[in-house]
Amino acid sequence: MCSSDLGVDKKCLQEFWEWRIAQSSDIEELKEFGFWIDRHQQETFDAKWWTTQILRTLEKTKGVLSWEYGLTQSLQKFAEQCPENTTKILDLILNKSPQQEYLWAFDKNILPVLKFLSENPKTKSEIEKIADKLILRGLWKAKEIFQK
Repeated sequence: MCSSDLGVDKKCLQEFWEWRIAQSSDIEELKEFGFWIDRHQQETFDAKWWTTQILRTLEKTKGVLSWEYGLTQSLQKFAEQCPENTTKILDLILNKSPQQEYLWAFDKNILPVLKFLSENPKTKSEIEKIADKLILRGLWKAKEIFQK
């Protein structure tokens, strides 16, 4: 598979995840890639590759991962390195997901990232749209994004 006595083959892992996304439409299978996202593993791959794979996975799973903790812990770094992809990821997990798994992390992990991205001219408009949707759903804390 992707490991040997010499350790884990990163290229093999990348190819495996890319292959599964390309070949599978099974939400139950694809949402398990949530376990791969860990802030301690971020150096394994570059942020652009990470955010692209996460985005592609979330698009297929309709915003659902089996373990969202690693993603919520990684959002700030992803926002700093790949703001556009991170904005799309936030839209999928906060507004397109049929479940509310991510709201437990809103105050500590997500709101600071939304504020950070709202200051970026490339992502400001989309972040404000995300915040508007959250406010309409009753998540009043999202108003803080508009307060400077």
